[in-house]
Amino acid sequence: MAFTTLSNGLVATGADVVTPDPQVSVNGTLAVVEGSELNAGPFKTVAYTLKNTGTDAISYAVRGAVVADYSDEQTVDSGAIAAAASAAYVVSPAPYLHYRTLVADAVSGSPGEMTVAGVAK
Repeated sequence: MAFTTLSNGLVATGADVVTPDPQVSVNGTLAVVEGSELNAGPFKTVAYTLKNTGTDAISYAVRGAVVADYSDEQTVDSGAIAAAASAAYVVSPAPYLHYRTLVADAVSGSPGEMTVAGVAK
């Protein structure tokens, strides 16, 4: 967990913030975006912004799990993102302890690239 202090000038609060490197999609098979994992345990809200920075559409999924190894993960959001477009996922209260994002080609063999920003607070 990358614990960060966020402040609006009046109140400081802790948060788990992730901004992993962009990940290229591969062959229509959902792959974990390394570094997109959030630990929502000590927090109430989870939010992801997903941006397709590639030239072809991508498919994405946001998955939540109670177990830290994601052995019980469930898809909580999924869809497609056109080139240069974005999507968002926000939940409060967060029903799972752990979250992560996955990406794939929307059309096999036509890779896109996803940039992720996530926060649990």
